[in-house]
Amino acid sequence: MVRPLRPKSDNGYSFFANRLRFGVTLSFPPSSCRGGQDTRLVNLPDADSIAPGLAPSPGALYYANTRDPDQGEVFLHRAYATIRQFGLPGVAVRVGRLGYNNGLEKPPQDATLAWLQNARISQRLIGNFDYTNVGRSFDGVQVMFDRGPST
Repeated sequence: MVRPLRPKSDNGYSFFANRLRFGVTLSFPPSSCRGGQDTRLVNLPDADSIAPGLAPSPGALYYANTRDPDQGEVFLHRAYATIRQFGLPGVAVRVGRLGYNNGLEKPPQDATLAWLQNARISQRLIGNFDYTNVGRSFDGVQVMFDRGPST
C-alpha cells in the first residue's frame, strides 16, 4: 500500500514581533488611572506556510486570523481607575480594563511552588495569556480588601 505524501509547506520564514506596553499614571488622591499597548507583527508568512493536516507554526497562526502579513495597532490593553477611600479601611475598587490571573489567591510557602503557581497555574483557565504577543485583558470591576499583614 502506498501512502500519499503529506503536503509540503514553506516553514522557513522569520517575522518580527514587538509588544510595547505604555502607561501614564494620573494620581488624584484617593484614585489613579493607567494606560495602553502597541503590538506590531511584521513579515508574517503567507498561506503557503499553512499545510492542511499539520499543526501551524506561531507565525502562521497570526496570519490565519487576519490574512495580513503586517499587523499592528495601538489599543487599550489595561486602562483602569482605582478608588481607595470608601469610609471602610482597607477597601479599594478598580474599574475598567484589567489584567486578571485566577489561582493567585493564596501564595504557597515553597518558592518553587510559588514560581509554578505564578508562571503556569494562574494562566490555565482565566488569565492574561502573556505568552502570546498581544495578551488578554478583561473589562470588569475588582473589589479589594486589605487588612494588613496576617500572622
